[in-house]
Amino acid sequence: MQYPDPPAGTGDPAFFEDLRFREAIRLIEVKLHLIPKEKIRFFHTVNTVASHRRYPSLYFTGSSMGVDGHEAVVEGVVRMNSDGVVRWQFVRASLP
Repeated sequence: MQYPDPPAGTGDPAFFEDLRFREAIRLIEVKLHLIPKEKIRFFHTVNTVASHRRYPSLYFTGSSMGVDGHEAVVEGVVRMNSDGVVRWQFVRASLP
């Protein structure tokens, strides 16, 4: 589905009122543990925008398992932006 004219502003509820909008849910089991920033293997693909000055960025690695049985190794960062919004960024590498 394409929305060539996105609603103005972040969080505008008009997006959800569009008759073309359809919800989708995908259950994914994710197991994560915290690691030092230096242990991120794919860090060059992780957004390095500064986080909230009071809450440092947290780096993690782990695995995810979809309902279809596909397993993947994941790593990434979770941070709070300066505007107080929590942002998760995952990098995925499929297991052989």
